[in-house]
Amino acid sequence: MGSNPISATKGYAHKLLSHMHITPGSMILVVLEPGVLAFPQEPNPSVAAGYGRHTVDRMDKRPTVSVITATSLREERRDYLEELHASLDAQELVRGSTWEWIVALDGLTEQRAPAHLLKDSRVKVVPVRKGGAATARNHALALARATVTCCVDDDDLLPSPSLAVRLEHLERFPGYAWVAGGWENIRSDGSREEWRYPARPGVYAPGDVWRTWTSPMTTTPFGHQALLVRTDALRRVGGWQGLIQAEDLGMLVALTGETTGAVIPEIVYHYRFHEQRTMSTDEHQRNDEFYRIVAWERGRLVAEKYGVSGGFDV
Repeated sequence: MGSNPISATKGYAHKLLSHMHITPGSMILVVLEPGVLAFPQEPNPSVAAGYGRHTVDRMDKRPTVSVITATSLREERRDYLEELHASLDAQELVRGSTWEWIVALDGLTEQRAPAHLLKDSRVKVVPVRKGGAATARNHALALARATVTCCVDDDDLLPSPSLAVRLEHLERFPGYAWVAGGWENIRSDGSREEWRYPARPGVYAPGDVWRTWTSPMTTTPFGHQALLVRTDALRRVGGWQGLIQAEDLGMLVALTGETTGAVIPEIVYHYRFHEQRTMSTDEHQRNDEFYRIVAWERGRLVAEKYGVSGGFDV
């Protein structure tokens, strides 16, 4: 019996099959584009080419937003993870919108996951072979079912309007691949302070975000956790860069270097300062400059395609 592999990454499978001559006894194998779980719908003409199959459909059975968290379930951070779960539960989404939370366990089995996660049908706990945050997040990205995705660290929080305000912005401007909201730091004493990004609120063409990052060791344009991204766009730039650290910066400059998006002033992310932060370790500090240079150079490479140049040279 013959087998005819067909790629469905261009056009639509039903149209393709209608024009084929299929001999009796043949088996047709339709290879779908990664992340596409069913035959694609006819594209919405209001969606810019390349950014997803359609805008969010309130009647779609898939979740509206996929939230990704990579974790090694360190004992001292388990309470933070439970508080993050509660902050997701408190999200003020419009009626009919839903979220899924993909918790990628870095080098751990499901049995190690907290009970409150396993009992929630909206949470997908996924064991991943140990490889660090980039590997775990990219594994979760491959499993994301929603058309838009965001990332939250296991020790941070989302204010209750976080998902809704970013989602509303992407729905209103279908030509944008991403939107980044404001950021608030929570100190150990409970006080809060807004991080005023180098990338100020506004619309950014491809490569323009990187231009606000003047050299590798200066303040980054904004935090990748503040992003809500069209899932297809994030997959197409390769997700998080394969680095031990600064993988988030590599993702940020690749995504914003290839696509248009916006920074909005509304606070969407609460970042905790505490002694167990990964960025506080001696190892992280020793390696910081090297990995930042790698990520910065990736941004320059992408930005130069659009005639954007920066002022630092390695």
